[in-house]
Amino acid sequence: MNTQFRKAQSGFTLIELVVVIVILGILAATALPKLQSLDEDAKLAVLDGSVAAIQSAAAITYAKTKTANSFTAIQAQVVLPTGVTISTAACSGVVTYSSGGQTRTFSLDGSVCSN
Repeated sequence: MNTQFRKAQSGFTLIELVVVIVILGILAATALPKLQSLDEDAKLAVLDGSVAAIQSAAAITYAKTKTANSFTAIQAQVVLPTGVTISTAACSGVVTYSSGGQTRTFSLDGSVCSN
């Protein structure tokens, strides 16, 4: 009768649970550094997108008017993501993501913009 009672019980032993927790800890420790680097990659992608938007706006404006427009007018056409700022000088500049300190430089064709 004692053997029948033991067969009726089911569940995990303490050792099995500890082994599963250790395996999950190892997986989390290996995945965490990879996920942390995604934050920086995302910020750089935002900056690259902003630079591309500025360059596209300048090219489209030049194609429509066939004259160089002031860079401030070109900049007004681009909606920048939150936290992104632009500093310009003579058809080139730096796009900065304020929360991460990341920067990207860009330049425009001189025939496309004027300051």
